Amino acid sequence: MMGSKGQEVEALAASIDEKMKLAGEIAVEDLTDTEASLLKDKQFLKNLESSCKMKTKEWEERSKTRA
Repeated sequence: MMGSKGQEVEALAASIDEKMKLAGEIAVEDLTDTEASLLKDKQFLKNLESSCKMKTKEWEERSKTRA
């Protein structure tokens, strides 16, 4: 009986190790996806800031010509 319980414990420990390894691989993939998304978001923010500056200047010019 002790032998079968020992084998069961070993099998479960191996299963846990395999699942932990798989979870680690998934976490790395998620991190990579998140980093790529962050890069795109930073590029979008940079473009948005430059666009807003340009629109603000245009609005100021239009406001001056109207006054």
